[in-house]
Amino acid sequence: MYEDPSQTIDLGLLSINHLVNTSDAAVIATVSAVSAPKWNSDSGSVWTSDPNDPNPKKAQPFQYRDVTLQVKQVLFGSSDLNPVAGSTLDVKVYGSGANTGAMVSGDPNDRWNQIAGPFTAGDTQLLFLENVDFPMQSGPTPSIVVNHDRYGHWVVADSNAQSMVVGRTVPLQNLEDRIATERTAGLQQETPDQASKTETNPLG
Repeated sequence: MYEDPSQTIDLGLLSINHLVNTSDAAVIATVSAVSAPKWNSDSGSVWTSDPNDPNPKKAQPFQYRDVTLQVKQVLFGSSDLNPVAGSTLDVKVYGSGANTGAMVSGDPNDRWNQIAGPFTAGDTQLLFLENVDFPMQSGPTPSIVVNHDRYGHWVVADSNAQSMVVGRTVPLQNLEDRIATERTAGLQQETPDQASKTETNPLG
């Protein structure tokens, strides 16, 4: 997807425009399973990064969860990720799920524990998704993640959607309509060199 590299993004007010333009897909899905937290090592156990490894892209230790989704509705897809209603998606979610803001490694800059919002089996959620190379100890692994973590994560209940960032609840239909509008506008302006439009209408 595309975005304006000169655009300064306030993640506290991350816009639907930005989420749509930087995601590979958006779906409404039911959470069917959530794994226990595990580390991004080959065994899933805690590990330590080699300080002598010169690779600038080497993975750092953090916790994540595997979440299985049953797709109910596809809001949009792309050539990189094109889910189908009724299909199952396996998504990796950064953080232990404790939502305490506590660190999960010895790195003082490590915020993985507080990044992702809650995932509970049986919940219905609206998620902006992205295909990435997930940083594992053994090397990058192609995986699906929630784009911008909790910023791309909404819990759906009683025809409403609640943002996991600002705690704002909006009518689900309004959010779906907004996503469709931004998606259409983005596709009309997208060019072969992935040019961008200007960010508008911040969430919040």
